[in-house]
Amino acid sequence: MAKRRAKNVPAVALADHAGESGRSVAKRMRTLAKVHETPDWYRATPAWSFSLIDHEFSGEWGWDKLGQRMGPVFDFLKQMESLTWKDITDQSYRPRTSRPTQKHHAIPQDKLCRDAQDRLVELELDDVDELFRFRTGFKERLWGIHVPDSGVFCLLWWDPNHRVYPLDG
Repeated sequence: MAKRRAKNVPAVALADHAGESGRSVAKRMRTLAKVHETPDWYRATPAWSFSLIDHEFSGEWGWDKLGQRMGPVFDFLKQMESLTWKDITDQSYRPRTSRPTQKHHAIPQDKLCRDAQDRLVELELDDVDELFRFRTGFKERLWGIHVPDSGVFCLLWWDPNHRVYPLDG
């Protein structure tokens, strides 16, 4: 029976490791490929920036709505600091009637509510393609701009009632 080449591993790579089994070489090659595919920031822990925080806005969302949630929100940020961006973006939850859903992720700017898009224009941030949001509770979201090359998250808005990206249309 002819030996099969490990899946997705070039024959040249296997030839370089003649004394090893195809399976161990394939595993090592897949690991190396993942390391080279994964951007450095993905392995980094987040850093928080408050330079873009929109504390002047008062509407259906905003920092004036934080109130007694300040402690839990800062605890959440502290917890996220101990994770890598990969760990953060890999987190999911299962809504009652759906498949697992990514908990923390980016949303294209054009999918945000009209008021949020207008506010980005006022802040001169309308050139940002997407905002990243952290799900901190059932409806509560922290919104900001994730700067991938650095792993920095620039906090922008506190949204206690899921208004920046409403699910009901």
